[in-house]
Amino acid sequence: MVSRSKINKKVMEMICDRISQGESLLTVAADPNVGTSYAAVTRAVQRNNEFFEMYRRARTLQAEFYFDHITDLMMAPLPTFEDNRLLHAHVTNNRNKVDALKWVIARMQPNGIRDKKEDAPQNSAITISWQGNDVAVSTADDSQASPGTEENRPGTSIARARLSWSSGSSG
Repeated sequence: MVSRSKINKKVMEMICDRISQGESLLTVAADPNVGTSYAAVTRAVQRNNEFFEMYRRARTLQAEFYFDHITDLMMAPLPTFEDNRLLHAHVTNNRNKVDALKWVIARMQPNGIRDKKEDAPQNSAITISWQGNDVAVSTADDSQASPGTEENRPGTSIARARLSWSSGSSG
């Protein structure tokens, strides 16, 4: 058993392995075989750059585990119940799990499994050519909203699309 305040590389590797297999840090820290506390792990991650990298990679892999868990939930055959209300409850429960896991994944792994900014989904413009006229579609940021419109009010962030027509003629 490890001292509750001392975490070495071997213990941190064990903790990160369990996190990457889908367990929460709360569950891992509560295990008497781990012998450390939640607070001790978070302090070690804050103070030690090597532990931080290990922990960050474990959380990225945990998001992958959750992604696979979602796939398993959605691909599993439905159980048979005599009462359709139980089937409805089962489907609703799985839907809630999937929604929660998707929300968690989006926050844990915004840049993909490699955790690299260049792997993150990029905003891009689409150009469509129609009878010789080019149409460029792009997203506008909040600073381009017209004064006095709802989009320009403080505290609002409304996604907008701007169409830019370029046809060779002015106007």
